[in-house]
Amino acid sequence: MKITAAVTGILVTLIFNNVQCTLITKPSDAAAKIGDFVIMRCSSSSSYVDEPCGGIAWKYFQVKSSSGTYISTNATVIPSVASHNSIINSSEGNCNLKINATELTGGKYQCIDSTPEEADAELTALDPKVSEQSHDNMATTKLECSVRYYGNWVPKVQWMKTSEDSLDIAASNDNETSKNPVSSTITIGTSEQLKCRVRIFEPGKPNTLIFDWMSRPYNCTYLCSGDPGQIDRAYNKGIAFAIGLAICLAIFV
Repeated sequence: MKITAAVTGILVTLIFNNVQCTLITKPSDAAAKIGDFVIMRCSSSSSYVDEPCGGIAWKYFQVKSSSGTYISTNATVIPSVASHNSIINSSEGNCNLKINATELTGGKYQCIDSTPEEADAELTALDPKVSEQSHDNMATTKLECSVRYYGNWVPKVQWMKTSEDSLDIAASNDNETSKNPVSSTITIGTSEQLKCRVRIFEPGKPNTLIFDWMSRPYNCTYLCSGDPGQIDRAYNKGIAFAIGLAICLAIFV
């Protein structure tokens, strides 16, 4: 049985008309400290694969908003977001979005191809810090670990006791979603050493860790004397004292 060219053409047309174009790579949820960069990856098998970004566009949804705004088309971001968003690797159906994590960029991002098929990803920008609140008779000091966040997902703040081979929870915040910044306060004694840990887990998936930040260790050596203030200032005073003492010993001994 011979198949004519006309019949072959009809068969090819029917096959390709039923092909479903899909997103091959979809963006992943992310979190980053303020000032760091995040890359959200997206690629499509659409018929526009030879065009810049493969016919893919990006939308941005502000925190707690259900209404999104297109921020890129044809591998070009709109001027109002160009200072903290850019398109990279826009060939062969790829359209990756590079985002500078700031208080303006936290929220939901959506990759859309020409089908149109959509894929969402959350971005949370965070600003964690540790500060000294008070001290008592050079024996204890009260520390606060806080993180201001910009996104739909709430971080978890914990104080961790440190040792050579383990981290044990010393205190944790109540994780109330209405609070921003989220914070945890603890009193540290002369024999303790603590680190602050800030994490974000995907809601409903407690084993899916999106972000994990750990402060340097803190103890009473540098913190239980002097005026209450920023931790780094007290830490630097301790280093200066140690250097001065070493110089005196070198001169007089």
